[in-house]
Amino acid sequence: MTNAWRRLADAHVPAAVLAVLSEPATSANASGDVIVGGAGGVAIGAPDGSWTAADPGIGAVAGVVRAGSVLLAGGASGIARSSDGGRTWRRAVVHGVAAPVTSLVAAGGNTLAGTLGSGVLRSADDGRTWAPAGFGLASHDVSALAFVDDHMVLAGTDDGIHASPNAGRAWRQVAGTSGLGVTALAVHGDVAWAAAETGEVLVSSDGGRAWTRRGPLPARAVPSALETNGDVVVVATDAGILRSADGGETWDSAHREPVFTLAIAAGGELIAGTGSGLVSSGDDGRTWSPRGGAPPVHDVSRLVVTGAEVLAYGPMAGVVRCVAGVPMVAAPRPVSVVTAGPHGVVLAAGPGGLARSTDAGRSWVNVLPGDAGFVHVLAPAEDGSWWAASADGARLLRSADGGRTWVNLSSPWGTATVLALAARADTVLAATYDAPGAAVDLWRGRVDGPWSHSGRVPTPRPSVQLSLDPPAAAFDGRWVYGSERGWRPGDGPAGRLRRLIGAGGRLFALTETVLAESADSGRTWNPIAGFDAAQVADVAASGAATVLLTSSGELWTTAG
Repeated sequence: MTNAWRRLADAHVPAAVLAVLSEPATSANASGDVIVGGAGGVAIGAPDGSWTAADPGIGAVAGVVRAGSVLLAGGASGIARSSDGGRTWRRAVVHGVAAPVTSLVAAGGNTLAGTLGSGVLRSADDGRTWAPAGFGLASHDVSALAFVDDHMVLAGTDDGIHASPNAGRAWRQVAGTSGLGVTALAVHGDVAWAAAETGEVLVSSDGGRAWTRRGPLPARAVPSALETNGDVVVVATDAGILRSADGGETWDSAHREPVFTLAIAAGGELIAGTGSGLVSSGDDGRTWSPRGGAPPVHDVSRLVVTGAEVLAYGPMAGVVRCVAGVPMVAAPRPVSVVTAGPHGVVLAAGPGGLARSTDAGRSWVNVLPGDAGFVHVLAPAEDGSWWAASADGARLLRSADGGRTWVNLSSPWGTATVLALAARADTVLAATYDAPGAAVDLWRGRVDGPWSHSGRVPTPRPSVQLSLDPPAAAFDGRWVYGSERGWRPGDGPAGRLRRLIGAGGRLFALTETVLAESADSGRTWNPIAGFDAAQVADVAASGAATVLLTSSGELWTTAG
């Protein structure tokens, strides 16, 4: 069994902050938290500088707002709500066509969400249920929303500014704004501001009914957010923060790095979300400085152990060195899969192709560019050979020289979805999903030999994880264990499986409720004490070493 764990380090991973909500101190929320959103979910920052991460399960979070007593988060795949300050989340019911959420606003008991593709969604029950509310919109790509009062609300779309006098029930396009791609809105009293992707800036002194143009932003500055305190206007752009103290006639650069979102905190503090964390200003946006440590809103959630180096990756974050928290130079980003194999070889695949590293991720060579290398499954064997497959099953590849060169192979499963591969020097195991038959098929192949169909497990969901050292597979709560004589059904740890790995004859399983280990090919499982499974992001093993990553970024290791 695994020996005692020891703390290795904290994985500090800078991440882009896409949404900021500053909560004032109240009787219900005495701390006055700052809540931020990013590619990996949300993080709640306390006044002492500490952060608590949570994943609402809706992808990258681009909007956070309070509606009554609950918090709402809008992301790439929906809307979630929290009644305990953001610690736990439940998905909201969204009617209509699903679309990424770009913004959330709330006022007067009504909550609105802007989306890319589905226009505006509206909720009258503090975000429990949502329905389309796009009547009158000339475009259903909505980048920004802003309430003027409890009834009047503005929407910035890729075809101008739209106004609704009835809290989003119906909209009309504001005269003179047709054709403008409006990406940011801000309101202070009856004065409203808008910025377009072309750099044009508009202002309204009557709550958004009529607009006049102000001085444009500097060339090539694409705005993403606006804030104003009435005297000063600040704009977040891909080139940094711009500031105007003369009603938008002229603009000065106040901070130079890409900025995605802005918020005003109690007391007038301005807070900006950048590509690596938060910066703030206490002097009306003249100067900016880092605000605490990097919020843990990255999407890094997988570990890779290669020799003495611990790497981690996330789809948008790419590959990082855990201890240093440094993104890998020239590594693919975004990534679909990263895997370590023998002899210090690490492979990483993404839309840009398949890249190879032999120095623990410090440098990379793209060995299979473009679609040819865009694989979703990688499996190394102990002799240094590799197998790879695209998710759609159309491409099965093998490398006999440590991932330098690859050969396309035929497969027996046609274009069935490939869920997993596991390899030894002379054997490869594949799991594919038959959607019409609602079943997972297991295939066993030999190098330079035929494939054979070795099993079929009915399951309504395409979920499977494999190990060949020792042989084991889990299918949506069902477990089987393998030998040369075939597969036998068995039991696994309780809870939905999140991760199954095999190394050195041991099996590790991370479920929603327990982290467990088996030293007898799955016949018995023993919980690993000291960790709450809900707070474990991933576990990895290489030889005798086992490494664990918590959701808060702590790294633990043992030489069990």
